[in-house]
Amino acid sequence: MEVIINHQTVVTKPEAPLSEVLRAYGVVHAKGVAVAVNETIIPQSHWNTKLLEPRDRIMVIKAAQGG
Repeated sequence: MEVIINHQTVVTKPEAPLSEVLRAYGVVHAKGVAVAVNETIIPQSHWNTKLLEPRDRIMVIKAAQGG
């Protein structure tokens, strides 16, 4: 199935959990990372249980330091 992560189409297995797709995308550490699926924030505690559906839109935002 296809999902969209940060405006890029990614192919994954059907009904994959969000955590699995994030790992494949390169999100290894959850600290400083916010994730939304279809414009709804998904708390890190739900990443393992949130099953994705075809064409879900995932936005991954990583905090950055600077000033």
